[in-house]
Amino acid sequence: MSFEILDLRPRSQILTDRIWARSATGQRGPGEAGWWDRAVTDWTLRRVRRRRLPEGGPFLVSIGNLALGGTGKTPVLQRLAADLAGAGLAVGILTRGYGSALPGPLVVSPGNEGCGDEARLMASRLAGTGTVVVQSRRRSTGLDFLRRQAPDLDLVLLEDAHQTAGIGRDLDVLLLDRWRVGDSPDRTGHLIPLCGPVLPFGPWREPADGARRAGIWLVEAEPAAAGVGLWGQPVAAFARRPVLGGGTIPGLAVQDGPWAALSGIARPEPFETAAAAAVGSEPALVIRCRDHEPFGPGVRGRILAAVRRCGAASVVCTAKDWIKLEGGWPGDLNGVVLDQRLEWTSEPALPELIRKRRSLSRR
Repeated sequence: MSFEILDLRPRSQILTDRIWARSATGQRGPGEAGWWDRAVTDWTLRRVRRRRLPEGGPFLVSIGNLALGGTGKTPVLQRLAADLAGAGLAVGILTRGYGSALPGPLVVSPGNEGCGDEARLMASRLAGTGTVVVQSRRRSTGLDFLRRQAPDLDLVLLEDAHQTAGIGRDLDVLLLDRWRVGDSPDRTGHLIPLCGPVLPFGPWREPADGARRAGIWLVEAEPAAAGVGLWGQPVAAFARRPVLGGGTIPGLAVQDGPWAALSGIARPEPFETAAAAAVGSEPALVIRCRDHEPFGPGVRGRILAAVRRCGAASVVCTAKDWIKLEGGWPGDLNGVVLDQRLEWTSEPALPELIRKRRSLSRR
């Protein structure tokens, strides 16, 4: 590794990430829980058992995960909403708007800098599909607001809601970032979820047993890892294709010479590796900011000073970071987005599985 690293994350986060990295492989399967994992499981189950499905209204689908961040929920939501809308369904998205100080509920506009970065990105990418994106810190209040704004919705996607107790749902879709394929007589060919230490000891929200509550599992794999989960769930798969494009001048590639990689995400290392592969060379400078970094004047100043010092002519960043950086970006510095183009890699694909579940529902 020859590049310079400028880490602007809080020291507490850097230290926590180093500790968590020791257990990042996540090899604990269902039933392989310690005392803390069992306590978290009991607490989570008490919470989720309180949730009630609203009377009538659209089909409610949660898109969630067991791990903390970096599993691909945002590109999955974008592609899923676009595909469902393309199939003729009226779709809404309900998000908490992480990183935003606005409690909501409100309809997200890409130009509203007060909204969450991922919420703004989804609203921007889904413009023209008829999809309504609503941000609300309280999901029950947000759903009521969304139903008033769009009373004829067929389906609502609840972002990051697998552990949420505030609202019921018709279907849980769970993204698994760790799994293995069973080889014992009673598990041959079945996908087995894996996790590691649960918060605060590791980057997982609950143990692998939490996957039992989901009706569909989703994995990033090519081709699909397996067709059925441990408890009989259908397993869908997807792949992300890193693509350079967008930024200061749409479609402009990274210029010859030194370049910098910039991200404000939970797991910067995979992004940096993908950026180097897409550009074809290592960056001269890597800049790591906290997840959902708002990029205020002080942080921007430190970033631009470091970029100028290393002589980089281009800065490669994520799409959710660029939506905040674009305003006021210096015109003489080339900003390029490393986008994530998502493709379904299993048959049937996730949108088809969800449409089938909806058609079987009484709602």
